Amino acid sequence: MKLLRHGPKGQERPELLDRDGQMRDLSAGIPDLAGDALPVAFTKWTSHIASHDDDLNLSKGSTAADWKVDLGIDGLGPQIQHVRGATA
Repeated sequence: MKLLRHGPKGQERPELLDRDGQMRDLSAGIPDLAGDALPVAFTKWTSHIASHDDDLNLSKGSTAADWKVDLGIDGLGPQIQHVRGATA
């Protein structure tokens, strides 16, 4: 799926290109593909994972990097139910 603006210059309409290559007009739902119409989506590429000791290459002109930490914990032990706060 790709979002795009299509049409004569100055009269572009917001559209979606689906996986089958069909363009779908979105102008009935949103006036343009800008601002609040576009939710921000971040992808996490496995080739871009870094640890605290890794060097980061920033884009030319950048002064800082956005960062996020995900923590996954699995296999902590058997399932425990009805534990009182004092013993948790």
